[in-house]
Amino acid sequence: MTRPGWMAQAFAHRGLHGPGIPENTLAAFEAAIAAGYGIEMDVRLSANGTPMVFHDSTLERLAGRSERVAALTAEELSRIPLAGSGETIQPLARVLEVIADRAPVLIELKPDDALPHALEGAVGSVVSAYAGRAAVMSWNVPSMVWMRRFLPAIPRGLVVTSFLGGLSFSHHPLLLAATLLPIIRWVDADFLAHDIRHLPSRRSAWMRRHGRPVATWTVRTRDQLARATEYADAPVFEGPVERLIALTDTPL
Repeated sequence: MTRPGWMAQAFAHRGLHGPGIPENTLAAFEAAIAAGYGIEMDVRLSANGTPMVFHDSTLERLAGRSERVAALTAEELSRIPLAGSGETIQPLARVLEVIADRAPVLIELKPDDALPHALEGAVGSVVSAYAGRAAVMSWNVPSMVWMRRFLPAIPRGLVVTSFLGGLSFSHHPLLLAATLLPIIRWVDADFLAHDIRHLPSRRSAWMRRHGRPVATWTVRTRDQLARATEYADAPVFEGPVERLIALTDTPL
């Protein structure tokens, strides 16, 4: 496996979104491309098995609806306006078609426990057919083990945080497993997506010593950007820190 050297740059978290431009939409991705950033996005399965670019498990926050993403078909999801805009939830295949390798892409898998490895297989089919720069990542260790076994040519990463940080989701056993260096080696992770609040770490240092890049999320302040520059290779940023990144001699 050739490690994804193209990761050494700044990535816009869920695209470059803001007022009038919802996260994880084509408009947000076009804004990131125009500004010269890579793109980070999230993917979930629709009811008919299509990978859709969306973060939350429900539509409540961005569409004011109570349905779960997994309960609606791709066609139904694509007709729902987001955050009062003309943007809608798009299939991953369509999003990659539009991006067309104008920016590198980090795709975070949001698997559904009720459908083991359905998301991995569906996303893997789309990414395998894509000629551009793309990598997949997840905190879900079995997801990345599956990718290593069945689609080893696709760069894969583990999303890691600290289980001592008091985060509501941080005691999930699979997330805890993802933080352990033996598990990272077992998955043969090509990169880490590391919580900026817990850098530096032994695992991030080990990865970089072995030529495997470390992305870090979510960079929002000047201090976090400085830490990301010192201890990681790819800040995944959001908010006003964009202006600071634009002023640096990137790549970071």
